[in-house]
Amino acid sequence: EYCHVPRGVVHQPVNPTNQSVRYLVLCVPAGLENYFAELGDVYAAPGGPDQKRLAALSEKYEIQQLS
Repeated sequence: EYCHVPRGVVHQPVNPTNQSVRYLVLCVPAGLENYFAELGDVYAAPGGPDQKRLAALSEKYEIQQLS
């Protein structure tokens, strides 16, 4: 299955099962993949994600975090 999400459309990946899932994100034009790499670093930090780092990352990539 696939889903096209145009820029500016509110969306949220959801896994309604209790099983692990993986998904592939294609970003066109390139650049947003860096957001996901940096986001992984924020979530991997000891003590959980720092809200200030999350806010700075969202601002850097012009992403409005709604949750």
